[in-house]
Amino acid sequence: MATRDSFDFVDNHFYWDHPSFLGTSWGLPSTGWSGNSSAVAAGGAGPDAVAMTRLYGKPFTVSEWDYVFPNRFRAEGGLIMGAVSALQDWDAIWRFAYSHGRDSVIAPRPADYFNMAQDPLRQASERTGILLFLRGDVKVAKNTVVAGVDPKELTRTGNVLPKLPNYRSITQITRTGVLLKSGGDKEFGDTSDTAVNALRTTGRLTGMNKSDGNLQRISDTQQMFLFGADTLVALLTPMTQAIIAQETENDSAHSTGDFTANIQGTNAAISVSSVDGKPVASSKRLLLIHLTDLQNTNQKFSSSDRRVLEAWGELPYLVRRGSATVTLKRGDAAKLKAYRLDTTGKRVAPLAIKATKDSAVLELSTLAPDGSATLYYEVIAP
Repeated sequence: MATRDSFDFVDNHFYWDHPSFLGTSWGLPSTGWSGNSSAVAAGGAGPDAVAMTRLYGKPFTVSEWDYVFPNRFRAEGGLIMGAVSALQDWDAIWRFAYSHGRDSVIAPRPADYFNMAQDPLRQASERTGILLFLRGDVKVAKNTVVAGVDPKELTRTGNVLPKLPNYRSITQITRTGVLLKSGGDKEFGDTSDTAVNALRTTGRLTGMNKSDGNLQRISDTQQMFLFGADTLVALLTPMTQAIIAQETENDSAHSTGDFTANIQGTNAAISVSSVDGKPVASSKRLLLIHLTDLQNTNQKFSSSDRRVLEAWGELPYLVRRGSATVTLKRGDAAKLKAYRLDTTGKRVAPLAIKATKDSAVLELSTLAPDGSATLYYEVIAP
């Protein structure tokens, strides 16, 4: 850490479910570090692993990150990383990797660990993430929680690197990092709990923010809501609204304000984004994305938990069947039109809209009437 202070910027990497090889290196069988589990259930895991390596006063980048195939929940990745990196005000992020060669760019190939060009699911998740981060749909956090570390403690001969406070659970609440400061600083204590309490007692977190420093985390901008125990994320911004959730029970639904989703059949990440620069509530062109899981045909695992991959399989891609009833609050609901899109953005077929006085209801399904898969929808207003 002391060495990093001599450089122009700080960079780090993280992966969710990076492969570990049970035989030959980079050969099958393999298993993921994260056990084919949900990053949301783990508290929005990923960005929190590197947030405390940021040095305040230095640009911060993540030049490698990914939610790795064949993790069944990897559609969470683009939304989590896009939202958190925007909230943290990081300077640049690069998913590893778009492609390791030209072949997967010019023609479809079976999905593999890292090549996003071979995975339509991660491509779709990335598109929402780009809007959250590059377009700035998620606003920068209002506050900052830093761990003050005395530079002398980092360079003293024979001294062990001082233990940093564990602020990982703050990553989805407000900005975090390390500040090299003579004498150190204990303003926020040593844990996420003490940091949340300090923010609250000083009035920097209001009473409406119910973050608990554990698996319930709400950004101080009131735009990102994470409830890890329920495997639920909600994003509420003027330009993009999104839900990551398990299948809903008893016909219940999750809402972000202008957007409600009743998810059926399997877990899903669903987002609605304005394409014309206007808020979701008044935009004349919206992009809806509905993501479940995608695997290869004849892909083989050692058991039903899909933790050990034994064979890559082949094309075509198989998309997990799932459906959702999506409701958009719109005063012009009767005038809206919707279309199923292919992965290039081309309109494939109209989608019926049930309009009421102030809302438009769309029935989404990854299984299209012709048997193909649908990930994208377009909603337009005159």
